[in-house]
Amino acid sequence: MKILILLLSVITLSPKSIVAQDCDFNAFAPVTGKDKHCYLNKCWAEKKGVKIAKVGYKKKNYKSADVYTWPIEDVCIPSAKEQPVLKNLEDGTLLYTYSDRSFRGTPNRCKCLPASAQILTSLGNVPIDLLKKGDKVITVNLKGDKIEMPIKITNKVEVIGKHNMVLIELKDGRKIQVTPGHPSVVDNKNLSDFVLGDKLDGSSIVKISEIAYAENFTYDILPEGETGFYWADGILIGSTLMRGNQLLSEVK
Repeated sequence: MKILILLLSVITLSPKSIVAQDCDFNAFAPVTGKDKHCYLNKCWAEKKGVKIAKVGYKKKNYKSADVYTWPIEDVCIPSAKEQPVLKNLEDGTLLYTYSDRSFRGTPNRCKCLPASAQILTSLGNVPIDLLKKGDKVITVNLKGDKIEMPIKITNKVEVIGKHNMVLIELKDGRKIQVTPGHPSVVDNKNLSDFVLGDKLDGSSIVKISEIAYAENFTYDILPEGETGFYWADGILIGSTLMRGNQLLSEVK
C-alpha cells in the first residue's frame, strides 16, 4: 500500500472535467463485473465492455494491489483545498490518498442545501450562504440539549450539470429542500431514506417530491460539538462534513 501511495501523482481535477465523462457520477449503485472489478454503476461497467456478475460489491474479489477491486465509498470531501491527493480512475471513481490511508470513492458529493436554507442561530434564522467559519449556530449535545456553538467548517460546492433535490413536507407545516443523500440525525439514515408517514424531528412526513435545482451552488456547515447537528428551515439535520464522530477533512 505504501508503494502504491508513493507512485501516485497529484492530478488536478476540475468538477467540469469529471462530469463531462459519459456515465452518471451521481448514481451510486455499485456492481461487480465479470472481470472481478467493482464499478460505480452498471453504465460504467458497460462503458468498459464488462458484463455484470453481481449487483453490489463482492468482497472476496478484493486485492490490495488492484485498486479496481476495492469497495467504493460514497464520500463527501469538504472542499478542494482540503482534498487529499487524488487520481481519476476513469471508471466512475476517484482514488483518495491521505498520508496513511487510501480509499476509492465517488467525486465530491457534498451537494447539500440551497442558499435560501434558514439556519437557526441565537439571533434567529440566517440564510446558510451568509454564514462563515466562527459564526455561532444552535446545535445539540449528546444529551439532546440545545447549545450554541461556532461553525467549524463551511462548504460551498458548485453544481455542475443536472441536480435534483428532495422537498420534504411535514404535517406541522415545516418543509425542507435538500440533496437526497444528506444525513439525518438518525445513525446511518439519509433524508432520502425516509418515506411517507415516517417521523422527522417530531412530526410526520406528509409529502415527498423531487424538484430540479437551478442555483449554481449548494451549501453545508459543521458546528463544533459532539453531534454536528443543526436546524435548517426549522428541522434538525446532520452534516455531510461529519461521518460518525469523525470529520471527513480529518480522515486518516
